[in-house]
Amino acid sequence: TRTCAYPGSCPTTPLLTVTGQDINKNVNHPATTGAPLRRKQVPGSTSANMQVKGFLVLSRLPFLSPGIASLVSGIAIAASEGFEPEPGLAGMSVAGVALIMLATYYFNEYFDYEGDALNRRFTKFSGGSRAIPDMHVPRPVARIAGWSSVAALVAIALVYLAFYFEDFPCLLPLALYGAFCGIFYSHTPFQWSYQGIGEIIIGGCYGVLALV
Repeated sequence: TRTCAYPGSCPTTPLLTVTGQDINKNVNHPATTGAPLRRKQVPGSTSANMQVKGFLVLSRLPFLSPGIASLVSGIAIAASEGFEPEPGLAGMSVAGVALIMLATYYFNEYFDYEGDALNRRFTKFSGGSRAIPDMHVPRPVARIAGWSSVAALVAIALVYLAFYFEDFPCLLPLALYGAFCGIFYSHTPFQWSYQGIGEIIIGGCYGVLALV
């Protein structure tokens, strides 16, 4: 209430009562000025999306194509020579080659971390995927993913031994050789890439072994 010095001295203008409705009519409010409303960011959702993106970059999926292309070419050549491909075995072979390459890439990202972090002149073909140093993917994720790929490869090998080994026994030593070369491209104790022979070994696996 207002206290007037004497009757009639109070101004006739009514008191302004501020209500929620008046606030909604504030001319500076985005709803009345037409300014775009920003959606509140959800930290958990953004972080999860970045983690998924980082892991996909870590996996270097486009680089799976050379090995798979060589394998599919070998299957196509065999079919053109009159051999009938076994769909189940062909599918397992593609999955096996992909897993060997994934394990190779993951272990390479893990063991080359220090060098990749210092490398400022990287390209698409050297310096790693940059997922760990630049996208902050935790380094242990690469090692866990590598051994998970090896575990999945072992599971496929067990299925192969149960259903296809008797008819296609030569695939086992070829697969073991490819896995051995790929895993120890960067992994201790051999680390072919640090000995100057890594590219030669991997090139042979991509270009010859997968085709055979």
